Amino acid sequence: MPAWGFPDTVKATDLAEMMEKERKDINQALKLLKEIGKIKSPKRGYFVADPRP
Repeated sequence: MPAWGFPDTVKATDLAEMMEKERKDINQALKLLKEIGKIKSPKRGYFVADPRP
């Protein structure tokens, strides 16, 4: 488990619950982060931070 307390991979629904936000908003943010290369999706619906700088 990374230092920030999240598991290696997370789902949008889990993030939405933790942040008390709508899943739709979380999905939009994750899509943007994926496009700019900050996260990747090793399996559909799961996301992980990209360790590259």
